[in-house]
Amino acid sequence: MDNDFLVLECRASGCTAQIYLNDILVLERGDEQGKQFSGPVNDLCVDGENELSLVVEPGGSPRHSLSGGSCGRRRAVLGRAEATAKLSRYPFGTAIGSDAGKLLLEVQWESSESGLHARWPQVRGARADLGAVSGRWSWQDAEQLEPGDKLLEAVHKLLSRHHRALSAGDPRCFLKESQPRLLDLQRAYGADPREKARLMEIVMAERVRAAEYAMEPIDPQDYDLLLSARGRLVECLTSSGTPILRDRPLADQSVASYPMRLALIDGALRIVR
Repeated sequence: MDNDFLVLECRASGCTAQIYLNDILVLERGDEQGKQFSGPVNDLCVDGENELSLVVEPGGSPRHSLSGGSCGRRRAVLGRAEATAKLSRYPFGTAIGSDAGKLLLEVQWESSESGLHARWPQVRGARADLGAVSGRWSWQDAEQLEPGDKLLEAVHKLLSRHHRALSAGDPRCFLKESQPRLLDLQRAYGADPREKARLMEIVMAERVRAAEYAMEPIDPQDYDLLLSARGRLVECLTSSGTPILRDRPLADQSVASYPMRLALIDGALRIVR
């Protein structure tokens, strides 16, 4: 896989669609979220078989994305709509969307009717063996996570520690505990973890200088912890789908957020994505 990028290209029009890779939510597209996306996903691909999925018209919160809601799948009418997602391999230095890309996986969904009355969400998926990608990731051998108060308490303890440090303008704790993620990014893309850490420190220092800098408060009642990767990862989201750790908008309305997916490795939660 040296000098190759595995690129996700997706589009959704007339509907909302979530794109999952190996049971990990990558992003959401649609008329309100932005119809198109393309970007590398080497760090979310695994050696051997990979699965790409579309969830059309997902539930209203992260944990209900696939079920549709606490009462199950809902009935609704949807107009003309379409969603596509594909995974391609591009040699380094070539343009995304060019003929240099080799299609590896593709999922499509389409409603050609002007008013489709159906149960939502609807799911489409495809699988393919990609061979060797970047080697085995640590989270693939992580302990199985179980939803419940014990996991919530452990996640809140970790988030509280980082929230206190980031509120004081100190990213060192977050960067130190993000080393597994940074090292994996180096393996996936050749990105120097020291350079990424340095850039984050620069950005944080600039934001802290603003008089209005403050972190948004965190509230376990608003946590919507999303289990993914077949229960090996937990993504730290609010009920509205935003990262739990984020600062308040500055005068220019910019916001810095700290997305994280955690895995239980050697008895401790670690930031791995």
